[in-house]
Amino acid sequence: MKAIKEYFTGFLYTFTNNKRGNSARKTTAFALMVCVAYIHWEYINFNNAISALLIDLAFVGLLFGIIHAEDIRTIFGKK
Repeated sequence: MKAIKEYFTGFLYTFTNNKRGNSARKTTAFALMVCVAYIHWEYINFNNAISALLIDLAFVGLLFGIIHAEDIRTIFGKK
């Protein structure tokens, strides 16, 4: 619980000019994860869960540099 409080305190200090706040990278990652969680909550159901899982794993692999854009095209059937 203390870590969550520290994160949000740092988030508030992000918009000031001192070094106490979080970095832009952390703030952007947090905002993207909130958006992804909302999209999964609203739009993913039993019928499209496998497609969503493939998209999520492809995106994570792309971010970590495990796969490349060419590999993603191959995964989804485009040559």
